[in-house]
Amino acid sequence: MITMPDSNHPRWTFLNPLKEVLAPTSARTWVLFFFGSLMAWLAFPFLRVAAFSMIALSLPLMVALMVSVISDYSGQPRSHAWIVALAIGWMVMLVSISLARLPKRNSDEALLTEVALQGMTQGINPYSRDYRGTQLDTWVGDLREFGGVHPVATRYIYLPGHLVLSMPFYVILKKISGWYDQRVVYLAAYLMLVGLSWWSLRVSPLRDPLVLSLALNPFLFFVFNGFNDLLVLSLLSVAGFAMATRRLSAAAVILGLAIATKQSAWVLAPFFLLALHQAGQSKWSSTLRCVAITVGVALLVLLPFVIWSPADFYDDTIRYFTSGSPFSNAGEGISGLLRAISPNSPGPFPFWTWQVFFSLPIVVTLLWRSRIRPSTQKYFFFSALALSAAWFFSRYFLPAHMSVIIILITLSFLIGEVERTNKSL
Repeated sequence: MITMPDSNHPRWTFLNPLKEVLAPTSARTWVLFFFGSLMAWLAFPFLRVAAFSMIALSLPLMVALMVSVISDYSGQPRSHAWIVALAIGWMVMLVSISLARLPKRNSDEALLTEVALQGMTQGINPYSRDYRGTQLDTWVGDLREFGGVHPVATRYIYLPGHLVLSMPFYVILKKISGWYDQRVVYLAAYLMLVGLSWWSLRVSPLRDPLVLSLALNPFLFFVFNGFNDLLVLSLLSVAGFAMATRRLSAAAVILGLAIATKQSAWVLAPFFLLALHQAGQSKWSSTLRCVAITVGVALLVLLPFVIWSPADFYDDTIRYFTSGSPFSNAGEGISGLLRAISPNSPGPFPFWTWQVFFSLPIVVTLLWRSRIRPSTQKYFFFSALALSAAWFFSRYFLPAHMSVIIILITLSFLIGEVERTNKSL
C-alpha cells in the first residue's frame, strides 16, 4: 500500500513552508495553470504562428489564471463562471484560427463528408458513388502508402447519422454564405459538450475544475482536426449525463443517434444499455422501453440508406472495416504490425477474426466486471477500455482514436460527479 509522506515527520518538515504557500490554491487554479500552459505550448507549433503571437493569444488565459490565484489567496475561492466561459471562448478562438490557417484540404474526412452532403442535396446516394474527380482530390495527404489511391476515394465509410446531423449545418451555411467547412459541425459539438457539462454540474462544488479539465483538454483539441469522432463523443456524453440525472428516455434517443452515427458506438452500446438498466433501478419494463427507443431511433436513421442500396451500404460501412480491402492498412495496432511485416503486400485481411478472438473476450470480461457495484461512471469508464481493445485489432487505430479513449475516460469522471450530486439532492 502506497502512503503519502507525513509532513510532520522530521524528515519532511522542510516541506511545511511549501505546504503553507500552496494550501489555499484551488483545483480550478491548478487546472488552469496546467492545461492552459499545455494548450498554449501545443498550439504554438500546430498553428504555425510566431511566439509573440502565441503569447498575445494566451493573454486571456493568463488573466483568468491571475484572477483565480488572487481569489484563492484572498480567502474567497468562490466560483467565477466567467473564468470558465473565458477558457471556453479561448478554445473556440483557437479552433477558429486553426480553421482559417489549416485549410480543409488537410482533412480527408471533412472533404469526403462535404462532397457526400453536396451529392445528397442532388439526390446522389453517398454509398454508391465514386469520389474521385471531386473536391476530395484536393486532399494534401501522402497517397504513397495507399498505392496512389485513397482508401475511401470510392466509398463513404461513415454511418448515415453523421450526414443527417451535418445536413442542417450544410444547408444553412450554404444558403447564407455559400461557404461550408465540415469542421464547423465539430466546433458546435464541442460547444454542446462543454455547455452541457457546465449545466449538469451546476450543483457540484467541483464544477469549475472538472469543466476546465474538459474544455482545455489537449486531446480534445487533437480530435478537432477534422475527425468526426467529436460528434459521436458529444452524443455519448449527452446520453451519459441524461442517465446520471435519470432522464432515461432522452438517453435512449441520443444513444440511438450515436449508434447510427459511428461504428465505434456499437462496441459501447452494451455498456450504455446496462447503464440504462441500472439507472432505471433494474426495472425490466423501463429497460425494454429504453431498448425499443434506442433501436427505433437507430433504425429510423439507418434504414432509408440501407434500402437505397443495401450492397453499397454494406460494402462501405461494414465489409471495408471487417474484411479489409485491396489497400494497405493505415494506423497503429494490429494494422501497423501487418504493414511492418509486409509493407509491399496490401492485400485484404480479415480483421473481424482477430477482433472475435482477441477483442471480444476482453469486451465480455469488461461487461461482466462493470456489473460489480454498477454506476453510470463505471459503465462509461469500462466502455472506453472495451473500445480501446476493439480498435487495437481493427483496420484503423489512429492517434486520434487514443485521444477519443482519453476523452471518454475524462467524461466518465464528470458523469460520475453528476451522478453523485444528483443522488444527494
